[in-house]
Amino acid sequence: MSTSQGIWLPLLAYVASWGIACPALQAAPLRCAPAGIDEYAAVRYVIDGDTVVLADRRKVRLIGINAPEIGREGRRSQALAEPARGALKRLLTGQSRVGLQYDRQQRDRFGRQLSHLLLRDGTNVQAWLLEQGFATALIFPPNLDYVECYRDAERAARRSNLGLWRFARYKPVDAGRAAGLSRGYRVVTGRISGVRATRASQWLNFGPAFAVRIQRTDLHYFKRLDFHHWVGKLVSVRGWLSRRDGNTYMRLRHPAQLDALPG
Repeated sequence: MSTSQGIWLPLLAYVASWGIACPALQAAPLRCAPAGIDEYAAVRYVIDGDTVVLADRRKVRLIGINAPEIGREGRRSQALAEPARGALKRLLTGQSRVGLQYDRQQRDRFGRQLSHLLLRDGTNVQAWLLEQGFATALIFPPNLDYVECYRDAERAARRSNLGLWRFARYKPVDAGRAAGLSRGYRVVTGRISGVRATRASQWLNFGPAFAVRIQRTDLHYFKRLDFHHWVGKLVSVRGWLSRRDGNTYMRLRHPAQLDALPG
């Protein structure tokens, strides 16, 4: 047995225990086909499930996804953080170079390069990680290339109960219970009871315990939506829970975070 096999076989067994397909066992799907490659580069190191370091030491944050955090400075890793990093390492093994496709904003506030990552066969790395349940879709305007593809890839994993979607904290929660939840990524379902506009934001209310906030700066992404038409509709929203003045709310940046449900 080679050294690499000795490292990877235990990881494959561990990942398989979570009901997650591995790249060695299932071919990566050609989803979110690239519109163009801005450059090719070699990956030196995988930091976690959504961040890599290139051979020239640039740190690249993968656009459109959020993987569990690796524990550092005495903090515990989040669920599936190590398998997500291991899966990304495995996917990139044997790739002498990968394609980088930039979006509108090329660097984040930490100075990291922002990019969609693509294999030589056209496989979109973000879409693959989402479909396996190793990450959740992260919608962060103005970087919206592939936003619909990434949403659909996440939805496929959620419907198949793969990876992160096996854990209780990622299961849909009724809006009436949102106030008692810890902060972080959540899927909340409920019926919109009313809408209201303030100088800074558009609000969708789900009763006394929960509301959705759309800042004025993001409203142009929602210009096709008539918010009053959504009153009384059963919907699902995905994003990060926050609290302000004792109230629980979720900020929406793009319509892809909002889905109408039957009923």
